[in-house]
Amino acid sequence: MNSIKQFGVVILLLFGPVMTEQAFAENMRPGFGLGLRGGPAIPTQDPAQGAGADNGVFLDLHLLYGVTQHFTIGLTASGGGVDVTNLTFGSTTVSQDVAVGTYLVTLEYHPLLGRASPYAVLGAGLSRYNFDAFGISNALCQSLFGINCEIDEVDTLAVKGGAGLDLFLTSHLALSAELAWVYNRPADTEMKVGGSSQGTRTIHLSMLTAVFGIRYYF
Repeated sequence: MNSIKQFGVVILLLFGPVMTEQAFAENMRPGFGLGLRGGPAIPTQDPAQGAGADNGVFLDLHLLYGVTQHFTIGLTASGGGVDVTNLTFGSTTVSQDVAVGTYLVTLEYHPLLGRASPYAVLGAGLSRYNFDAFGISNALCQSLFGINCEIDEVDTLAVKGGAGLDLFLTSHLALSAELAWVYNRPADTEMKVGGSSQGTRTIHLSMLTAVFGIRYYF
């Protein structure tokens, strides 16, 4: 009899918190949520033949809606900069910060509900590359040579896959972390100096991202 009681105590200790966390988590979905996260972005290949890219830092803002307790859809906007070096257009070589904005529709699957809620995420949308977001390079060209220097903006297909974890501090507020790969389809861009084309290059800036921050579920 004592062994049965001891076994019952062990079961209660092991599964009592789980059952409590399950009830805790059930109050959070369905419903809306907001998230703000940031972290490093690591290019997973050279942006073009002969060119290089350093790691960047990205900020991630997203709106969520829990369709069920396990599935969440979202809209995500993320942006940051990547330093691209030795990118050659004809006889012209440039090295500068490229602003990358990514806009995705996402689907998350949360298999376990509790204070720690892991999830898998898939997303699709578009990425935009801006080679002179603040006009600094063109201003420098105009100052030194009296001409415009421009590299066309690029819009391209973006697909995301990854996994993350929400760690709830309260029934609404969670710390959130995510590791994902964002594939940006290679796309062509053209450089013009004084209105004359210096050539076209195919740019590929897929990245591994690791973001950390908070989420708030209403």
